[in-house]
Amino acid sequence: MLVHLGPVDAPQMEGWLRFARRLMCDLRTEPGDMDSQFAKSLLNDWCDLVDDWAAQLNLGEKSFSWRGDLEPDKAEFLLHSLERALHSATVAAWVTEDDLAAHGVVTFHIMQRFIESLEGQGSAHAEYVEQLRTLVGRFAAKL
Repeated sequence: MLVHLGPVDAPQMEGWLRFARRLMCDLRTEPGDMDSQFAKSLLNDWCDLVDDWAAQLNLGEKSFSWRGDLEPDKAEFLLHSLERALHSATVAAWVTEDDLAAHGVVTFHIMQRFIESLEGQGSAHAEYVEQLRTLVGRFAAKL
Protein backbone atom coordinates (compact mmCIF):
# COMPACT_ATOMS: atom_id res chain seq x y z
CA MET A 1 0.00 0.00 0.00
CA LEU A 2 1.14 3.55 -0.65
CA VAL A 3 1.78 5.81 2.34
CA HIS A 4 2.24 9.52 1.74
CA LEU A 5 3.64 11.85 4.40
CA GLY A 6 3.71 15.56 4.02
CA PRO A 7 4.07 18.16 3.29
CA VAL A 8 5.70 18.75 6.68
CA ASP A 9 7.90 21.72 7.48
CA ALA A 10 11.47 20.42 6.84
CA PRO A 11 13.05 21.83 10.03
CA GLN A 12 10.11 20.46 12.04
CA MET A 13 10.64 17.04 10.45
CA GLU A 14 14.37 17.20 11.19
CA GLY A 15 13.56 17.92 14.85
CA TRP A 16 11.10 15.03 14.94
CA LEU A 17 13.70 12.67 13.48
CA ARG A 18 16.22 13.67 16.18
CA PHE A 19 13.54 13.22 18.84
CA ALA A 20 12.54 9.80 17.49
CA ARG A 21 16.15 8.64 17.36
CA ARG A 22 16.71 9.78 20.95
CA LEU A 23 13.72 7.77 22.12
CA MET A 24 14.80 4.74 20.09
CA CYS A 25 18.29 4.85 21.61
CA ASP A 26 16.81 5.11 25.09
CA LEU A 27 14.45 2.20 24.44
CA ARG A 28 17.28 0.09 23.08
CA THR A 29 19.21 0.40 26.34
CA GLU A 30 16.28 0.70 28.76
CA PRO A 31 13.04 -0.85 27.48
CA GLY A 32 11.36 -0.44 30.88
CA ASP A 33 7.74 -1.56 30.71
CA MET A 34 8.08 -2.37 27.02
CA ASP A 35 8.83 -6.05 26.50
CA SER A 36 12.46 -6.19 25.33
CA GLN A 37 11.67 -8.48 22.35
CA PHE A 38 8.80 -6.23 21.28
CA ALA A 39 10.98 -3.15 21.75
CA LYS A 40 13.74 -4.72 19.65
CA SER A 41 11.32 -5.52 16.81
CA LEU A 42 9.76 -2.06 17.05
CA LEU A 43 13.18 -0.42 16.96
CA ASN A 44 14.41 -2.38 13.97
CA ASP A 45 11.37 -1.51 11.86
CA TRP A 46 11.14 2.11 12.96
CA CYS A 47 14.91 2.70 12.62
CA ASP A 48 14.74 1.59 8.99
CA LEU A 49 11.84 3.94 8.31
CA VAL A 50 13.40 6.88 10.18
CA ASP A 51 16.68 6.34 8.31
CA ASP A 52 14.79 6.38 5.00
CA TRP A 53 12.99 9.60 5.93
CA ALA A 54 16.25 11.22 7.08
CA ALA A 55 17.97 10.27 3.83
CA GLN A 56 15.19 11.96 1.86
CA LEU A 57 15.04 15.07 4.03
CA ASN A 58 16.50 18.04 2.20
CA LEU A 59 16.99 20.96 4.56
CA GLY A 60 17.37 23.27 1.56
CA GLU A 61 13.68 22.68 0.91
CA LYS A 62 10.92 24.29 2.94
CA SER A 63 8.92 21.10 3.28
CA PHE A 64 9.37 17.35 3.49
CA SER A 65 7.24 14.82 1.65
CA TRP A 66 7.69 11.07 1.42
CA ARG A 67 5.89 8.35 -0.49
CA GLY A 68 6.61 4.76 0.27
CA ASP A 69 5.21 1.32 -0.29
CA LEU A 70 4.54 -0.70 2.85
CA GLU A 71 2.83 -4.00 3.33
CA PRO A 72 -0.47 -3.35 5.16
CA ASP A 73 0.44 -5.78 7.96
CA LYS A 74 3.77 -4.03 8.49
CA ALA A 75 2.07 -0.62 8.54
CA GLU A 76 -0.40 -1.94 11.10
CA PHE A 77 2.48 -3.28 13.22
CA LEU A 78 4.31 0.06 12.98
CA LEU A 79 1.19 1.91 14.10
CA HIS A 80 0.57 -0.57 16.90
CA SER A 81 4.14 -0.28 18.13
CA LEU A 82 4.04 3.53 17.98
CA GLU A 83 0.75 3.58 19.85
CA ARG A 84 2.10 1.15 22.44
CA ALA A 85 5.26 3.24 22.90
CA LEU A 86 3.19 6.41 23.31
CA HIS A 87 1.21 4.75 26.09
CA SER A 88 4.25 3.19 27.73
CA ALA A 89 5.04 4.50 31.21
CA THR A 90 8.72 4.38 30.28
CA VAL A 91 8.33 6.58 27.20
CA ALA A 92 5.86 8.86 28.98
CA ALA A 93 8.49 9.52 31.65
CA TRP A 94 10.97 10.61 28.97
CA VAL A 95 8.66 12.83 26.90
CA THR A 96 8.37 16.34 28.29
CA GLU A 97 5.65 18.89 27.65
CA ASP A 98 8.16 20.72 25.43
CA ASP A 99 8.71 17.50 23.44
CA LEU A 100 4.98 17.09 22.99
CA ALA A 101 4.60 20.70 21.89
CA ALA A 102 7.52 20.47 19.45
CA HIS A 103 6.93 16.99 18.01
CA GLY A 104 3.31 16.05 18.70
CA VAL A 105 1.95 17.51 15.48
CA VAL A 106 4.37 15.51 13.32
CA THR A 107 3.62 12.36 15.32
CA PHE A 108 -0.10 12.98 14.80
CA HIS A 109 0.46 13.56 11.07
CA ILE A 110 2.39 10.30 10.70
CA MET A 111 -0.29 8.34 12.53
CA GLN A 112 -3.06 9.95 10.46
CA ARG A 113 -1.35 9.18 7.17
CA PHE A 114 -0.75 5.56 8.12
CA ILE A 115 -4.41 5.23 9.16
CA GLU A 116 -5.61 6.81 5.92
CA SER A 117 -3.48 4.36 3.94
CA LEU A 118 -4.79 1.38 5.91
CA GLU A 119 -8.43 2.43 5.39
CA GLY A 120 -8.50 1.13 1.86
CA GLN A 121 -6.95 -2.23 2.71
CA GLY A 122 -10.12 -4.18 3.37
CA SER A 123 -12.10 -5.49 6.29
CA ALA A 124 -9.10 -7.22 7.90
CA HIS A 125 -7.75 -3.79 8.86
CA ALA A 126 -11.05 -1.92 9.29
CA GLU A 127 -11.60 -2.75 12.97
CA TYR A 128 -8.06 -1.78 13.88
CA VAL A 129 -8.38 1.47 11.92
CA GLU A 130 -11.47 2.38 13.96
CA GLN A 131 -9.63 1.63 17.23
CA LEU A 132 -6.73 3.78 16.08
CA ARG A 133 -8.98 6.69 15.17
CA THR A 134 -10.17 6.81 18.77
CA LEU A 135 -6.64 6.61 20.16
CA VAL A 136 -5.33 9.21 17.73
CA GLY A 137 -8.22 11.50 18.66
CA ARG A 138 -7.21 11.27 22.32
CA PHE A 139 -3.59 11.98 21.38
CA ALA A 140 -4.63 15.02 19.30
CA ALA A 141 -6.59 16.36 22.27
CA LYS A 142 -3.31 16.56 24.23
CA LEU A 143 -1.70 18.79 21.59
